Amino acid sequence: MQMYCNQNLNAMKKIMLMFVLLSSAFFYGCEGPAGPIGPEGQPGAPGPESIVFDIQGNLNAANEYSLYYEFPQSVEVFESDAVLIYRLWGQQEIPGDAPADVWRLMPVTAFVNDGFIQYSFDHTFMDLSVFLDGNVPLANLGGNWLNNQVFRVVIIPGYFTNAGRTSLDEFKDYSEVKKQFDLKDENVARVAATAKK
Repeated sequence: MQMYCNQNLNAMKKIMLMFVLLSSAFFYGCEGPAGPIGPEGQPGAPGPESIVFDIQGNLNAANEYSLYYEFPQSVEVFESDAVLIYRLWGQQEIPGDAPADVWRLMPVTAFVNDGFIQYSFDHTFMDLSVFLDGNVPLANLGGNWLNNQVFRVVIIPGYFTNAGRTSLDEFKDYSEVKKQFDLKDENVARVAATAKK
């Protein structure tokens, strides 16, 4: 009797397995034609744009060889945003055209007077500070290193910078950054450094 029940049980298991396999094949095999594509939705609000401006000032002992700038309320900076600062290094002659500004991404180092100096910066979402350091007496530097220094600040929204970027090296070439983020030099405002609080 037990052998008869085991045989029936085995037969029922086989029938159930066949039923499951056939049902699966039936459901997976049923596919109709794709329906029409629905209407396009309303365009969303434009995302935040990159912000670009220049800071100009003199680096000297009175300001501890640093320039401070507090972002105005009209400039909203998030902690996830990339704040890039370039120093105006000089100009390059272009045959048949106006000279082009040469920008170097900071921090940037120069070798002078048997030593070196470095332009660097730090920032929060409220302000930034550009400063000069080195292993030579900064007061002995020529005016080209200290006076009328121009620094280009580029603030790129975080969703752009997190899109597969691995290092700041990708932002070294300012002309490429200009192309990628559609930055217009003629729209860049120049502001003076503000007093440090």
